[in-house]
Amino acid sequence: MDITLGQESIHKTHQNSFRKEIFCSRCSGTSRIAFVAHEGIDSNPSYSISEYYNNEPNSMWVHDYVAVAVYFCTECLNADAKFNQA
Repeated sequence: MDITLGQESIHKTHQNSFRKEIFCSRCSGTSRIAFVAHEGIDSNPSYSISEYYNNEPNSMWVHDYVAVAVYFCTECLNADAKFNQA
């Protein structure tokens, strides 16, 4: 897993770019991108988060490489996350 900091990180994604800002899930303030943790974008890791658990019937877990954007709120410092997968 690689980590890219700041606004450069919004393009480290398997789908459309992450947004630079989102609404905070706690106070509806502005949350700004802090970093994106990503796998399988710049390299092919020998393992993936998708392999950590065996999915049981009616359970959900990622099925491919993931990219996770982490945001911090400028008003309450709450952390929010968005993710996508390859």
